[in-house]
Amino acid sequence: MKDLIDRQAAIDTINALHDLPNAWLDCAVDAVMALPSAQPEHKTGRWLQISPARIYECSECAQMVMTDDISCYKYCHGCGANMGGEQDGWSDKQRDGNRCRW
Repeated sequence: MKDLIDRQAAIDTINALHDLPNAWLDCAVDAVMALPSAQPEHKTGRWLQISPARIYECSECAQMVMTDDISCYKYCHGCGANMGGEQDGWSDKQRDGNRCRW
């Protein structure tokens, strides 16, 4: 997975390195500016019930969740995967209902 960083924050960090010669700082800033922007990965996963005790696991990163209603978890908190499609018998229509309020 690509790391998404704030380009301006990287440049500010480089410019804060006062111990380096200006030519090196300029080269480092130029190198950061030349980097392509990262495109975030869009993962789609599903919750796998791994225990009858209401424990579910993300199919992408194995993040575990214990809940009475897994349909409320539309994204994995571990990797950010979108938990789309059928999940343990729940359809998208049922999952998108008003039952999951925080």
